[in-house]
Amino acid sequence: MTDLGTLGGTNSYALGMNSFGDVIGMSTLAGSTVQHSFLYSDGKMSDLSTLFPGVTSFVAAGINDARQVIGTATTQAGSIRGLIVSAVPETQGFMLLVAGFAALATIGRRRRDL
Repeated sequence: MTDLGTLGGTNSYALGMNSFGDVIGMSTLAGSTVQHSFLYSDGKMSDLSTLFPGVTSFVAAGINDARQVIGTATTQAGSIRGLIVSAVPETQGFMLLVAGFAALATIGRRRRDL
């Protein structure tokens, strides 16, 4: 068993897990009873509820092996929408960004050499 921790509050609970060990769930924040959705991946918990501009709440319901999170979002206007979110852990996303810049630099260097 692994204690996932919280987003700073007093409690959290898991709602789904994929075969890579990525977990989605809900957690309270420090000094609040409001619950936020989280993604726990590679030993780090990230707040998913703050990722969407114009959304007042996001409730994650599951995660698949493609690291897509499914859930519902409530907009500032009060409408509820279903969402599928591609969740790329920050370290992998950063490495993809670095690899992309390296590829662009290589292409640029080759063009100058021609």
